[in-house]
Amino acid sequence: MDANHYFHETDAQALRAHSRTAVACAAPTSAVTLAAQRITTFVVVLGCLLFAMGGACLAIAGQGSSERWTGVLGVFFFGGSLLAMMMEVRPRH
Repeated sequence: MDANHYFHETDAQALRAHSRTAVACAAPTSAVTLAAQRITTFVVVLGCLLFAMGGACLAIAGQGSSERWTGVLGVFFFGGSLLAMMMEVRPRH
């Protein structure tokens, strides 16, 4: 911008109107958002469950103590993540 250009109120009104239109067009509908959230939650819960089960298998069948401890830590980490996701899924009042 040069020193001679001033921002007029009409420019601000046009910018606000354009911003509202752009946001309204870009915002997904609530049904689409809800479906995407459910799919994402299902994938994360399934992944946490599989990794926690893999950690349990590693803890049981590990060859050395470092493998067993890695499995135990995996169970705690991914089990905790699973619990956190399940707390997020529960119905709110």
